[in-house]
Amino acid sequence: MPGGRIELNADILNPITMQWVGKPHPLGATYDGSGTNFALFSSVAEGVELCLFGDSTPEGRHDETRIDVIEVDGHIWHVYLPEVRPGQHYGWRVHGPWDPAQGLWCNSSKLLIDPYAKAIDGLVDWSPACFGYDAADRDKPNLDDSAPHVPLAVVSDPFFDWGSDRAPRTAMHETIIYEAHVRGLTMRHPGVPEHLRGTYSGVAHPAVIDHLVRLGVTAQRQLCVFDIDPPEPVSIPLVDTIHDAETGRDEPRRHRVDEDSVGSEIDREVSGGLLQPGLGRGLG
Repeated sequence: MPGGRIELNADILNPITMQWVGKPHPLGATYDGSGTNFALFSSVAEGVELCLFGDSTPEGRHDETRIDVIEVDGHIWHVYLPEVRPGQHYGWRVHGPWDPAQGLWCNSSKLLIDPYAKAIDGLVDWSPACFGYDAADRDKPNLDDSAPHVPLAVVSDPFFDWGSDRAPRTAMHETIIYEAHVRGLTMRHPGVPEHLRGTYSGVAHPAVIDHLVRLGVTAQRQLCVFDIDPPEPVSIPLVDTIHDAETGRDEPRRHRVDEDSVGSEIDREVSGGLLQPGLGRGLG
């Protein structure tokens, strides 16, 4: 790992030329309108690299730029890149001890998804390179690069024009919360068009909103909308219980990313649709 340097790749169209100290909080990638702060917690890392990627496909992902993160406060590694904008794909590589018996699995050959990422692009293909250990000997690290086989985190834009929409701010003693899965709430509703069922747009459809308003609901809490990877080829079937068949598995891989099948950036527009009749909204 280069000491305090940026390891540039000639294939990058807009190479990173500036690297600032940044802040340890908030964790994840945070765009502030001028640049992006990156922060990652690790109490065992001996070195951390922030890896930036261009628009190449996983089959041709050879445009990686590695940035040596040298600032660390309270086990939080951080850097600010004034040239990074929303839409930038990235991941982390962590250098440190390899001692499986002690629960230490640091392996810089593996590209790690930011646990605080708010957007993800791609799917894991379960190549042997995705595993940190050697299949023949689990005490040995697998040194194959996993980057072509795993999703990438994406820097998101926190700014959104809410127009005239405002939070209803219903008093707690007057609040009635309707808790539901996106799929369960919309899949069999006769008033929701079939192509919108199982999506955020289905939740914000007038037929669903009218139903909630008639019930006296003041807030709608959505459950289990976090990003879920497809199962490993050798794992149990995706749908294996009645609960799973109706609402999907409650096994999120990334707790701050919306599942693609229900929506993505449209989520904020849908929130506005719920706010217009005075309904609050939450995620579970």
